[in-house]
Amino acid sequence: MAFTPPRLDPSGFYTFMSLLDEARRRGLADPFAIAQGVWQRRYGEACPFQPAGSAMTSAPTWAIIDVETASPIDLEATGAAVYAEHPETMALCLAFCLGEGEPQLWRCDPEHDPHCPPELAAHIADGGLLVAHNAEFEMEVWDRILVPRFGWPVVPLVQWRCTMALCGAHALQLGLGKATAALGLEERKDEAGRRLMLSLCRPKKPTATESHPWRHHTPEALSALADYCRQDVVAERALWKLLPPLPDDELEIWRATVALNRRGLACDLAAAQALQHQLDAALAQHDQAVRAATGDALSGDDLTAPARILAWLRSQGIPADNLDQHAVARLLDQAHLPAAARTVLQARAAVGKSSTAKLGAMRARANQDGRIRGTLIYHGASTGRWTGRGLQPQNLPRAAVEDVDACLADAAGDPEAFGLLWGDAFAAAAGCLRGLLVAGDG
Repeated sequence: MAFTPPRLDPSGFYTFMSLLDEARRRGLADPFAIAQGVWQRRYGEACPFQPAGSAMTSAPTWAIIDVETASPIDLEATGAAVYAEHPETMALCLAFCLGEGEPQLWRCDPEHDPHCPPELAAHIADGGLLVAHNAEFEMEVWDRILVPRFGWPVVPLVQWRCTMALCGAHALQLGLGKATAALGLEERKDEAGRRLMLSLCRPKKPTATESHPWRHHTPEALSALADYCRQDVVAERALWKLLPPLPDDELEIWRATVALNRRGLACDLAAAQALQHQLDAALAQHDQAVRAATGDALSGDDLTAPARILAWLRSQGIPADNLDQHAVARLLDQAHLPAAARTVLQARAAVGKSSTAKLGAMRARANQDGRIRGTLIYHGASTGRWTGRGLQPQNLPRAAVEDVDACLADAAGDPEAFGLLWGDAFAAAAGCLRGLLVAGDG
C-alpha cells in the first residue's frame, strides 16, 4: 500500500488515518485491523490507535460527562465563567458514562436527588478522570453551580481531560459534531437535539397570557434534552477512545492553559466604564452629524451597519463595494467627495474601529472579582498555537496614546474636555485597551 506520511505528525495519528482511509476506500472487510497490521509491519511496533469500540486497558479509569444548562444571559457574549457565576444560571441535567458502561443521567428537579450520583462520586474519590468536550465549560458549571448549590465533590484539575483539546492537537475541527463526522465515527452528535437544546437554554419572553420565563421546559422537552445529553457522552466516548491521548508535555501545556484561563486577567473596570461613557457621548455627536448630513436617512446606529451606508452612498452616486478601513480611507482621499458623504465616512471611520468592540467584550466577560476568564483556546490553530476567545488578548492594538494613565484618568471627566485633550474618543479608547489589563491586587 503506497502512501505518503503527512508532515508535522509527531504522534503518527494522521499517518495511521491515511492507512485507514485507504483501507476503507478499497472496501476491505476490517479496515481498522488491516491498518493496524500494516502499521505494525511498517514500524515494527504495536499500533497505538484502537477502534472506537475497544477498551483502553492501559489508560486510567475515566468517565465521560456532559451537562446541559439554561440561563437568562448569553453564553457566547459573556463566556463560561460569567455565565456559570450568574445566580439564575441552572444545570438542567448531566449525563455520564463510567468507562464502557451505559450512559446514566442526573436531573436537577424536585423529584430527583440533587447530590452527585454515588457511583460518580466514588469514581472521583478514587482519582478517576472526568472527560468532557470543551471541558472548561463543564469545569465552570461544576465548580460554580454543582459544588456550591448541591454539595458535589471538588474535582482537581489533574483529574480533568478534554476531547476538544485532543481534536485541536490532531488538527481536527473543534466542534464535537464536525470532529466525529470527519473521523467517520458511527456515534455522532444529535444535531436535531442540538436545536432543541438551543431552544431550551434561554428564557421565553412574556406574552399577554404567559409570563413564566421557563414555561417551555415541559416534561416532554426536558426528557428529549436528556436523550440528547446521553447521546453527547456516547459520541464523546467514541472520540476519546479513538484519538491518542496528549503526550505528557502537551498535557501539561493544556493544564497550564486551563489554569491561566481560570485565574483570568485583571481588568480596570472603572476605567473601562469611563471610556465607554466617552464613546457613548462621541457616538451621540456622530449621530447628530450624520442625521443632519443625510436628512435622517442614516443615524448613529447605522455606522456599524455597512450595508446601510453602502446603499446610501450608491444613492448619492458614489460607487463603493465595502467599508473596511482601507476602502473608507480611499474614499476620503477623493478631493471632490460631497460634504454629506465625507461626514458619514468620517463618522464610520471613527465608530467602525473593531478594536473598540473589545471594550464591550472586557466589560461583558469580567466576573464579579474584575477578572476576565477563558480567553485562550488550547491548540486553536493547526500549527499548535493558541487562539483567542471573546476579548482576543493576542490581538489588542498597540498603544497609540503616549500617556495611557493620564488618558484613562481624563476619561472620567467631561466629554467636551476629553475631546479637546485627546481628540477622537474612539481612537483614544483603542489606544488605551492594553492599559485596562492590570496587575491584580497585591
